Amino acid sequence: MNSTFTAQAKAKQVSRGYGENQPLPHFSLLIGIQLTIFSILAILAGRRPYPAIRIGDLLLLAIGTHKLSRIVAKDRVTAPIRAPFTRFKEGAGSGEVEEESRGAGLQEVIGELVSCPYCMSVWVASGLLLLFIINRTLARLVCKWLAMITASHFLHRFYMRLEPD
Repeated sequence: MNSTFTAQAKAKQVSRGYGENQPLPHFSLLIGIQLTIFSILAILAGRRPYPAIRIGDLLLLAIGTHKLSRIVAKDRVTAPIRAPFTRFKEGAGSGEVEEESRGAGLQEVIGELVSCPYCMSVWVASGLLLLFIINRTLARLVCKWLAMITASHFLHRFYMRLEPD
């Protein structure tokens, strides 16, 4: 009990001055989870030779990461996944929504993670890279599908600009 109190006091001392309402311990938990995932990925990948990531694969993985991150964090249809952690603010057009995290502690931190495409991209990239290491063919197929969706979304935007008002 005493060591727990000492650890909490030290954590408060280290983060003092950063901001009183920042859930730093919960962010630290997410960092720990991400590092654990990377460690497992490294162990799994270390058992077999790393597949070469050619420039085409890198582009496919990047486009797939971009699109899947936006689908998870912004699409109206994926709102049920985010709903326990976020609050709807407004529609953002093109089937997307603006949300804000809700609650406190871990609920708030997860809300920030799942509603931010930039934050989600780290997790999505990790998953796609793991898939690429395990099964390159499937990873390429998934990323090609996501690239098709991305291209379609850009074409929809371009088409809307061409329509007369």
